[in-house]
Amino acid sequence: MAVTDTQPVLAAPAPPDLSAQDVVELGPPMGGLVFSPPPDGPRGIGAAAKRGIDVVGSVILLVLAAPLFAVIAMSIKLDSPGPVFFRQQRMGRDGRRFRIYKFRSMVADAELLRSALLAFNEVKPPLFKIRSDPRVTRVGRLLRRCSLDELPQLINILTGEMSLVGPRPPFDHEFDDDYVHQCLRLH
Repeated sequence: MAVTDTQPVLAAPAPPDLSAQDVVELGPPMGGLVFSPPPDGPRGIGAAAKRGIDVVGSVILLVLAAPLFAVIAMSIKLDSPGPVFFRQQRMGRDGRRFRIYKFRSMVADAELLRSALLAFNEVKPPLFKIRSDPRVTRVGRLLRRCSLDELPQLINILTGEMSLVGPRPPFDHEFDDDYVHQCLRLH
């Protein structure tokens, strides 16, 4: 059986609830069926409604949180040198990469210091977490405790890179190329 890398397929025994247009029956010696699974998430009007809620919700929350954004930005600037926002490459739906925005909660060169702290990692790689991470600033500790460092992600929601409801976008390094390839084939 030859299948292109861009065509999503799944080989399985014959499930009874598939429509005929999604199924191609394989003859011997393979048997079973090959079908293209439906995309995850809402489609049509449901997708438009979800996107509408994301846009309206993020705009309202950005307007309401504007004074809080200002206070947090000033606090970050007074606490430690460096930018107010932290940007990081993440993987979105269907393997699309985007830059996620957060309030900076660590020292400005935290990514460079990570390799020196690998021995203290408390979770299984490729994830990285230290309970009392020395790179976290005083203001950063408070922001993280209250999840306020996540507020700038409303910008990602407004631009359509994220949704108000959905999984946490993973880091690029949390997936190896083979895993990403498999996910893309099945979406």
